[in-house]
Amino acid sequence: MGKVSIGLCCLVGLVLGLVCSAYAGDSDNQQNGLFAAVGLNNLFQPQAAPEKKPEEKAVAKPEFSLGGFGQFMFKGDDNAPETFDLKRMRLYLSGKYDFLSFFVQAETEAVTHDLFATFIPGGKVESRRAVLLDCWADIACPQHKKEFNLKVGRFTVPFGWQVQTSPYELLTVNYSQIVTRLFGMDPALQTIPAPWWPTTDDWDNLRDQGFYFHGTCEPKIGGELKPTVGYVAGILNGESRAAQDTNDGKAGVLRLYVTPVEGITVGTSYYEGSRFYVNDPLGLAANGRQFSRRMNGVDWKFEFPGNKLEFLRNLLIQGEFIHAEINPADMGKRETTPSTHYKANHIDGWFVEIGYRLTEVCEKLQLVGKLDVLDLPNHTFNTGTGIWDKTSDTNVKKTYGFGANYYINNYSKLQLIWEHKDDEGCTDTAKDNDKIFAVLGVNF
Repeated sequence: MGKVSIGLCCLVGLVLGLVCSAYAGDSDNQQNGLFAAVGLNNLFQPQAAPEKKPEEKAVAKPEFSLGGFGQFMFKGDDNAPETFDLKRMRLYLSGKYDFLSFFVQAETEAVTHDLFATFIPGGKVESRRAVLLDCWADIACPQHKKEFNLKVGRFTVPFGWQVQTSPYELLTVNYSQIVTRLFGMDPALQTIPAPWWPTTDDWDNLRDQGFYFHGTCEPKIGGELKPTVGYVAGILNGESRAAQDTNDGKAGVLRLYVTPVEGITVGTSYYEGSRFYVNDPLGLAANGRQFSRRMNGVDWKFEFPGNKLEFLRNLLIQGEFIHAEINPADMGKRETTPSTHYKANHIDGWFVEIGYRLTEVCEKLQLVGKLDVLDLPNHTFNTGTGIWDKTSDTNVKKTYGFGANYYINNYSKLQLIWEHKDDEGCTDTAKDNDKIFAVLGVNF
């Protein structure tokens, strides 16, 4: 009986195949009929497993982001009128495609025209102009994207951590004195005193042009300790944001930092190069001067986000110390006339900032404080003669700051900071005074 059933099934399959073949009028239908016969016959044959298709690799798609940042400020000053001001307004375009990323950022900066100051007391006119602040491309090594990257273009100088910090992330509104003195553009040294020439308050420049390599690695030590080590090594013009190099020597910068545990980072930086302070950009006076700079610093940032103690979880302590030598090869050498003039000088500066989140009272509220010290011992640069004048053995500028930050959401915050400036033995135009800043910062 079993053999009869198998034979009948085969016969039915053959008949159906023949019927389909007879019905078909062309070669395609004949093939279909044959496939039908074979298909029915295959119902009774063991089936092989279907072949797996090779997996297609995901193709990287370009990503773009358009955004901006703005700060609207009210400033009260003992030595100046109270004023509202658009402190900063920036727009940026960033993108990423596979191992390549880029960033372009423009900012409006204030420009003061003294055209009418000669004829009308207080006749200054302020306007704003757009400038290209950042323009860089970052290329990652395809096989080692964390360990080896190359950044090329115009960017913040990779020295310490505050120079590379966005103004929105600053704990107390302003950059430290030592950072703006060494990496910003000092209006007292960079502008022409003639009343018809526009001047800019560009203390927050902090940028240069060139390239640097950077990356991080995670050495395996064993146990629960998983440190992260990062490095930076680059060559820059040594001038400023948009300036071309004015000398054959380039500036070199090195930085090494380590994060032994989450929230704690300690770093050290080194910089050496030449720069040309042009007090007269039109060449009307012969008091421009080229000089060399050698700087080294240490920085630290302590946070304890995962600590069991609530006090430590809410605490932030960060700071930086920088020592700079101007014309170090001439350090200690005097000009022949007069004997009190020096070619060289050194500058020391440091700051400490503390923040504490009041999570028990208001989760979005943070109390902040800072001590910012700039030490300019013995000498002050004379822009008229282009040399250092001996003034006093004590020339220290101290700034104390206290206040609060209220984080409205992830994209905006309100800062209220009081600053007291205390200058000891300074002979320049600086004065002891108090300032208050109320700043609304918004990212979009």
